[in-house]
Amino acid sequence: MRRGFVSTLKKQVLDLSVILAVSLVLFLTIDFFMGRWLLSAIRESDSFRIQHPIYHHTLKANYSGQGRWGDWTYKICTNQFGFKDHCNRSPDPSKSFNVAFMGDSFTEGIGLPFEDTFVGMIAERYPTLRIANLGVVSYSPAIYLAKLKELYANGFRFEHVIVFIDIADIYDEANAYDLHLDRIVVDKGESYPLVGLRRLRRLASTYFPLTGTAWANIKDLKLIQPSKSDIIADSMTSTTTAATAELAAESAVSDKAQEYKPSGVDLNQRPEVTTSTTEQSRNASPFLANIYDGIYLRDYPKSEWTYNVRSPHYGPEGVQGNLIKMQREMAELYTLVTKHGATLSIGVYPWPGQLLYDTVDSLHVQIWRDFCRTRCLHFYNTFPRFFKLADGSGPNAVVNKYYFAGDAHFNALGNAVIADTIATQGVK
Repeated sequence: MRRGFVSTLKKQVLDLSVILAVSLVLFLTIDFFMGRWLLSAIRESDSFRIQHPIYHHTLKANYSGQGRWGDWTYKICTNQFGFKDHCNRSPDPSKSFNVAFMGDSFTEGIGLPFEDTFVGMIAERYPTLRIANLGVVSYSPAIYLAKLKELYANGFRFEHVIVFIDIADIYDEANAYDLHLDRIVVDKGESYPLVGLRRLRRLASTYFPLTGTAWANIKDLKLIQPSKSDIIADSMTSTTTAATAELAAESAVSDKAQEYKPSGVDLNQRPEVTTSTTEQSRNASPFLANIYDGIYLRDYPKSEWTYNVRSPHYGPEGVQGNLIKMQREMAELYTLVTKHGATLSIGVYPWPGQLLYDTVDSLHVQIWRDFCRTRCLHFYNTFPRFFKLADGSGPNAVVNKYYFAGDAHFNALGNAVIADTIATQGVK
């Protein structure tokens, strides 16, 4: 009896193993041949965001379709180079541009069609100039440098490079990316060439899209944007390389960060983003729920560093060390740009947290204004315009009117303020 039970159990285990193996092979076969099509059918709005072997991620070339941000969909088109552009733009094979904008999701113009972004508005104001939008979600100086090097190596030329450095760039530098040999961007703590599970995961994403996507979602356990608790957990557990002697050395950036004092404004309430806002504000800010959980709190991890240089969310190097790292990468980018006969400009803008808790002469402004003194053609500082608006109607009203509700990103009205600031100084 016992022997018969063991024999039956073995047969059942063997049958189950065969079924699982056949199912796995069948699934991987379908994934290999049809996975990308199925994935794009399931979530068409994500299909234009692709990995890049040098600068981590980019946009798919010649794309025309719908983008999604929160519950909001919008029209997005890219040209033959994978740059966000007008949907009716005639193809132009030339790789020479008068102006190139670099930045992250703010510069890409997430949630908005090209014509409602500040890059699109500048392109409309300067129709005789050929303008490239190199901005993509979650870029930071490490990617700005790597992408520009790669584009130059592939024959692209730009007369004027304008980099809009986001408040959250320093968070990404501290927690998301490492720059291998100043050329290849890898995930934080990742070695290069990629080894082990990291290599396997990237191969899965390339050849088995459904498997790679499931792997990434299980690993990350988060939606499009992390919640506040996710951000804190990530920052506490992320692996980083040891600080170098250069980071430990005295620098102007470090001195400025040490000397900086918060404004002393103690506002711990989030602004009211409710149905009591004006009809114009509701139309411009379509999101009913927060995209960023806790975005209006004083201690929001991605934005508090400008008035709290001791923020614990910036790895072993801290705020000071990562500011030095970013400045070093931007100095190399400046050298690269000038080597190719172009000029560099830098722009900055406030998040809601800066309007609520910071001053017009924010540490973010100070750092990049000082960097620009001997390097930049222009320093596009939009802080004064937004703070002047806040002086008139209050910071809550400005956040309601010029940003997407529950989000750090500007709506079309906010983008117009940035475009006006740029146009006042010019792009040449």
